[in-house]
Amino acid sequence: SARLDEDLAAIRTGEGLSDAERACAEGLRLWLKGDAAGARAKLSSTLDEAVEALAEIEMDAARYDAARKSWSEALARDPGYAGNWLGRADTIWRRLLDPHGGNRNERLALVKAGEQDAGEALKRAPALVHAWKVRGVLRLNRSQFEEKGSMIATLSDALHDLDEAVRLAQGDDEALLWRASVE
Repeated sequence: SARLDEDLAAIRTGEGLSDAERACAEGLRLWLKGDAAGARAKLSSTLDEAVEALAEIEMDAARYDAARKSWSEALARDPGYAGNWLGRADTIWRRLLDPHGGNRNERLALVKAGEQDAGEALKRAPALVHAWKVRGVLRLNRSQFEEKGSMIATLSDALHDLDEAVRLAQGDDEALLWRASVE
């Protein structure tokens, strides 16, 4: 914490940094110190990294709709960055883990949106292990809404995604666990 304060002091007096960059650094320092409200206030700048950090803060606080909104804002600024697509897909996955995540139709719409976002991340970065895992788990979720014939195809797609996550990240216990739930 003392080191963070020293670094921030250097940033505050450093030349060549914009006000937005300074605000982002201050917001990150506040987040690391556990002051999410203060971090939110500082991270509401126009700096792309600040928007991404704000989305992460909202996810940590289980404020999934706010996080999804922040990721959508990040995507509007930079639709080519795979991390923005994955961030929004990951937010949807985490929201679905919440038992109060909405009614059946809302949950199905979220699953499909998350699958699409994870797919967009994979188009931009095919070796992104977490994107394969997230899309696989979202497909597992979607299979719960389908008739038997469609369910089998969706489960096969989920297994493919989780196999790819395991292949890319040898020893990823979480991917192995989710893959085992398909088999």
